[in-house]
Amino acid sequence: MVVERRQIDLVIQEDGAVHVTETVTARTVGRPEEFERELTRRGDSARVDRFEAVDASIVAEDPSAPGQVLIEMRGNGDVHVRWPEAPADVARTYRLDYRAEGALEVIGTRAWLRWRLTPLMPSYPIADVVVTLQVPAGMRFAEPPAIAGEGWTLTAQPGGVRATHGAQAPGQEARLTAVMDIGALTLLEPRWQQNADRAREMAPAFLSGALCILVVGVGAIIMVRVQYMKSRATSALMSARDAGRGLVVTGVVVLVLGAATAAGVPFAIERYGPSIATIPASLILVCVLMLVAGIRLGRWHIDIR
Repeated sequence: MVVERRQIDLVIQEDGAVHVTETVTARTVGRPEEFERELTRRGDSARVDRFEAVDASIVAEDPSAPGQVLIEMRGNGDVHVRWPEAPADVARTYRLDYRAEGALEVIGTRAWLRWRLTPLMPSYPIADVVVTLQVPAGMRFAEPPAIAGEGWTLTAQPGGVRATHGAQAPGQEARLTAVMDIGALTLLEPRWQQNADRAREMAPAFLSGALCILVVGVGAIIMVRVQYMKSRATSALMSARDAGRGLVVTGVVVLVLGAATAAGVPFAIERYGPSIATIPASLILVCVLMLVAGIRLGRWHIDIR
């Protein structure tokens, strides 16, 4: 498949969402092909809270064309769109409309849009690319918009900017950045920005908690090992074998706790950040150390008998 033209129209809404219209004209070459598009909420394509009002169609579709557009809203917030197969050597224009909620990062009276112009997947050569950005009446650009990438030409237009690019190699990436002065508009911070701020605040607590678990666990192992050194084994309150068994049982309990905690991490990592994963990691590490120390202590008991 060869993409003859790709156009992306970004219209910023007064509530901080972005209405996106993607139009792709593509021609199949040699064999029938399906056209697909993946919207990733947590990927690099855009930093958004969620996608809403997703609609896909074929512009000026031939009534005889079989099949229908399939839109899959996935559990993680991503969206997969698949258009029906196009016959060989036929040009079609695919259209995708959606609303990206929480697409602007808000700091004070300014808002940042960072939008990656995602390469199409599979990677197709593109003959012509056009990107437009429109802002509402209550906003103005605090800095001229820019695109990180080679070969782009930006021109101002009423209420926004237009960027064009000639032939684009498969997989070639670019990122549009715009800083707006929101003026009298009141925009709330998007959820992903609130989560990022919370994650930065909570990271020291999670790291110190993980370190505390590790210190307590290693300290307990060291105390047991010191108590059952060969020179002190005769004065111990229980045999080395029983002490080793106790370490193994404790290690299994810690393993269960670590596994249960790890199972909950995927549900909390978006809200509290990746540092929360250090808690189950430290529990599992302490478990491994206890199991090794307990087994070795039991074997040492057998050896000295």
